[in-house]
Amino acid sequence: MGSITGLLLILFVYHLYVTQRFKSLQDQINALKGLRSTTPTKSTSMYGSEFPATVAELEAKSAEQNVPEPVGVPPIPSPMVASTATTSSAFTPQAVSSPHFEPSEPIMPEWWTSQSILTKVGAVLVLISMGSFLSYAIVSGWIGPVAQIALGLFMGIVIFLFGAYRIEEKREQGAVFVALGTGIILLSTLVGLYKYEIISPLLGVAILWLPIVGMAYLSIKYRYEPMAVFCLMLAAFVPTLLADAEPNTLGLLSYLAIVSLGAFAVAMAIGSRVLMPLSIVTVALWTFGLFGQDNWLVFIAVNAFVLMFTVGNMFAVLHEKAAQYSSYVFTASISAVWLLLWIADMLPEKAGVPMYLAWATFFVGGAYTIAKVMDNRLVPRVYAGVSAFYIVVATFYLFEGVYLVLILAAEFATMILTYLRGIKAVPYARRLLFVYLLPCLMALSYAEPNLWYSGFSKESTIVLLGMSALTFILGWQFMQYDDAKGKAVFPWLFGGSAFYLNLLMYLALSHDVLTVLWLFEAGIVSVVILRVYQKPMIARLTLLALSVPCAMSATYFTSLMWQQGVIHSAFFVVLATVMVLLSVAVQFALYDNDEKGTVPQVLYTGTTFFAAALIWLTLHAVLSAGIATMVALIIYTAFGLLLYIGGLRTGDNFAKNLGLVAIGCVVGRLLLIEVWQLSTALRIIVFMVIGLMLLSTAFLKGKKLKEVDGA
Repeated sequence: MGSITGLLLILFVYHLYVTQRFKSLQDQINALKGLRSTTPTKSTSMYGSEFPATVAELEAKSAEQNVPEPVGVPPIPSPMVASTATTSSAFTPQAVSSPHFEPSEPIMPEWWTSQSILTKVGAVLVLISMGSFLSYAIVSGWIGPVAQIALGLFMGIVIFLFGAYRIEEKREQGAVFVALGTGIILLSTLVGLYKYEIISPLLGVAILWLPIVGMAYLSIKYRYEPMAVFCLMLAAFVPTLLADAEPNTLGLLSYLAIVSLGAFAVAMAIGSRVLMPLSIVTVALWTFGLFGQDNWLVFIAVNAFVLMFTVGNMFAVLHEKAAQYSSYVFTASISAVWLLLWIADMLPEKAGVPMYLAWATFFVGGAYTIAKVMDNRLVPRVYAGVSAFYIVVATFYLFEGVYLVLILAAEFATMILTYLRGIKAVPYARRLLFVYLLPCLMALSYAEPNLWYSGFSKESTIVLLGMSALTFILGWQFMQYDDAKGKAVFPWLFGGSAFYLNLLMYLALSHDVLTVLWLFEAGIVSVVILRVYQKPMIARLTLLALSVPCAMSATYFTSLMWQQGVIHSAFFVVLATVMVLLSVAVQFALYDNDEKGTVPQVLYTGTTFFAAALIWLTLHAVLSAGIATMVALIIYTAFGLLLYIGGLRTGDNFAKNLGLVAIGCVVGRLLLIEVWQLSTALRIIVFMVIGLMLLSTAFLKGKKLKEVDGA
């Protein structure tokens, strides 16, 4: 009790000091306002007991007393002519700069040196005396428990009322006194309830609701949000007084509903963004103790609370003027998670699907309504995301297997396209692509080879084809959208689509058919990107995929099928490789007249290699080994000479060098291998023919040089 007396003494002294300071400042302000009035004023100064009211009097005083002009003070202007005498006769601070002396700060506070010092000292002494008497009376047992509780409540109410009075002039100061009075009332109530047991739980609730209602009224009247937050916290604490009473779920839910409605009313009145999230957290925490008890009353109440908070949150958003929506996003997220937990607990698995879909429809309707009214679309997007999340949860409960993967992918694709094409929110659409990875990863479980051991897998085919088609549609839409960031996404989506399609082909097709299809696929895609979409860099990167089927085609060089003839899958695979490489090389060479580019040269080299292998394998399949070797070397020599001569005529160094490489390979094989393996007759023929062919280049070269010299 002595500590309370000391606190009251300090607060009383501080109140007197602040009051006197405020009155002193108000007197100074009134004095300054009087200087600007049109009525001449008299002021005490260094010129005498009274300061001259007009410029003429000021000059006369200066002449009589021979007062020098202050340094730094501008000269005093002469009186104005008669036509303006009426407007300049009065002294104005703008016309004359008078010396001004700031009064020094007194060592003692002003309230201590005022005229009512005796009264204030007497009040302090009486307060100390009363506090000491009350403390001694309580310790000595003169005041019983009832009187102690009544005295505490009385003091709390007095301090509360004093704070309500002071809040009109000093809002923060008054709020402190209101909080102090409320705290004293709370402590007195708790002591009477738990220590002396002279206050019933219901009476304690009624007592605490008095400051709650008072703080709510003051927070609305003076638009003071901290007091409203303190009021809500106290209201959230009140049900703990009934912890020892018989559980009454309906009473608790009714109380939480009243508190929530009151918090919403105060929030709308003072424009608070904090009360709504705190209110929903309060209700969620109180109902958490009832979670898992199969209580349908609480479940119905939770749905009603979420409906109330969602409608209130949307209503507050529509009336929001400042673009600060973090509290509304928090409220939407908490309410969605809270409701989801209760639905999953009360309606497990498929039984909760109708509830999920109903709430998803409600959330998306609210999002659409807000988006139509507001310019800022953050909150509508959050509610749309909540709706989509509920739909996804319902999908997991309702479907399984192949249907789950495809429907989930279709839902995410629909959301992405809605953000991309519907509301033109490209950044959000790009972020949702990370969510699309979920069905993409789920689809990989249907790409296991063991699903195809027993034959054709229908489920794997449906999933992989569906994912390829959906991913391709997304890539097409991002490519068509006129946004640089959006267009940067489509190569990855097209790559994903091709990945699923090729994965299906790898599982379903034979090696030779797969090789041919991959050859044509890589070639066609690269040419389309180059010629149709004019993306040479991406087209060159796509050509890297062509190396895979080319390597697969090279494995057919050693196939045993060449021992059985020519018409077989190995022949067509190598022939398809030559055709694809040559076609792609021509297209890249014709693009922008880039015949001498690195990419066409690499493709032409690959074409030459596979064509040479095809000729060698085909001849050895239909002819004897010696004759086939002789014919193949002659063909290689003729091809090399054609390239060499063509390079000379056109100045194409690549063709000339490629021809020299071909001829060098032929000569090297003749001198290192065939000279020992061919029969004498065949060796004579092949050496003679190839030698004459090479000798002919000397005459062609000399003729070319003569033409150049003659020119």
